[in-house]
Amino acid sequence: MNKIIFENAKNGSLTCSVDGKFLHSKYNPIKEAENFVENLKIQKNPSYIVITEPCISYIAEKIKEKFKDSKIVAIRYSHDFDSFNSEFDCVIYATNEIQVENLSTELFRKIGEKNLLTSAFFQWIPAANVFSETNKKVWTEIKSALEYSKMTLFTDSYFSKRWFLNSIKNLVFTKNIYQLNRTNLPIVITASGRSLEKCLPKLKKERKNIFLICVSSATSVLLKNKIIPDFVISTDGGFWAKKHLEALKNFPEIPVALAIEAACPSFLLKRNPIILLEYCDGFSKKLLDCLKLNFDFAERNGTVSGTAVALAQKLTEKNIYVCGLDLYSSKGFQHTMPNALEIFNAKNDNKIAGSEFRAAKAELNSSSLKIYENWFSEQKRNFQNKVFRLSENFQFKNNLNTMEDVNFDFFYANEAKTEKPAVALKKINIEKKYFADKIHNFVQENSKSEEWMNEFFSAETFVLKNKNDDNKKAELLDEIHKKNKKFLQKIKNLTK
Repeated sequence: MNKIIFENAKNGSLTCSVDGKFLHSKYNPIKEAENFVENLKIQKNPSYIVITEPCISYIAEKIKEKFKDSKIVAIRYSHDFDSFNSEFDCVIYATNEIQVENLSTELFRKIGEKNLLTSAFFQWIPAANVFSETNKKVWTEIKSALEYSKMTLFTDSYFSKRWFLNSIKNLVFTKNIYQLNRTNLPIVITASGRSLEKCLPKLKKERKNIFLICVSSATSVLLKNKIIPDFVISTDGGFWAKKHLEALKNFPEIPVALAIEAACPSFLLKRNPIILLEYCDGFSKKLLDCLKLNFDFAERNGTVSGTAVALAQKLTEKNIYVCGLDLYSSKGFQHTMPNALEIFNAKNDNKIAGSEFRAAKAELNSSSLKIYENWFSEQKRNFQNKVFRLSENFQFKNNLNTMEDVNFDFFYANEAKTEKPAVALKKINIEKKYFADKIHNFVQENSKSEEWMNEFFSAETFVLKNKNDDNKKAELLDEIHKKNKKFLQKIKNLTK
């Protein structure tokens, strides 16, 4: 695209053009902005109003006048308009392919998944025509972000209650609680992608020279190959996540690092060393504060591998290597075998729907993997010369930018061999005598609050706020109260 030319319009205001195509009126750009804002079809004050490439940004001032409670966001296609950024509450860039690919992640980070669903999105048409290819890709990303936000809202509404119940179960049933100490060894994290398979002989050989963190889905693989990790990490709060941890049935000595909301088999809670990890948000965190408990901090992430990497960065000054971090679907099995869920699902295979059918289905469901890939690929990640994707010369189909792909020759050249063991975990002695009463009081104090309803019934409250019919509002409110009553009974049952 040729250079953007700035010049004065007929009324003296600044305008601009590209190859003779004007991005604002060449007569009266301010009046043009007023007409644009007057014709915006918005029923309520949205949380955010997002405009794709508003150029000189005349519309920003007019939008602020009409929608005083909304925050205004610009998605920029060009840095030529940076001098007008002060008109906006937030600016997101889509000036190159990487920024466009990461746009949905930036929208989640700067606006928030819930706020996206109460935001309004518009395009400045002249810019959409001039930057047509970029504009098309950007709106595809916006649509993807909105669909993912909607899915997340309803998923969170279903799972948030289960996650909180998991938190209470983990607090009540865990017998041996430990905290992590820092280590002077390099850390290797094993995820379960297919690239892990050829790493196993080298990992076994170097076992004494590394601190080994095993992502839950790779547990079966390591144990099958007689590689014992320093701890297994699990963050998933769903029922199926427990299947991976069942591989530890005959390994009472292996510690398990659990996000406070994670699902875990009861026998592990009562027997194995448990490292409870806390998030810094939600009612699980508020409950920990009430109980005066401080556990190791974990970064909330869509994938356990992301949480593991963030945690590892706090545990060592040495390098961090991640094996099996493929982050894309492929033909055949998606994981290094054995994999607990593959084994479980294989029980239902038949002539019509066998392993090939499951593999093909998994290959199609790759959207979440793309989101995880984008998280690891963000240029702002502090991975440069610190965190590496390690494989035995595996040919990955993606590039994680600042997380460099390296092989074991690189590992040998940068890590001196040592027999020094990793630092042991530190046991925490917690007085649980009054836990049940404190949890009960905490729930009673919070269970009728708006914040409680927004966390545990997010989809219902979102629909409630956007309903105009008073009768339907009353019906939905009554339904929410009934669901809350059942939820409170489940909490009570756990603390008996």
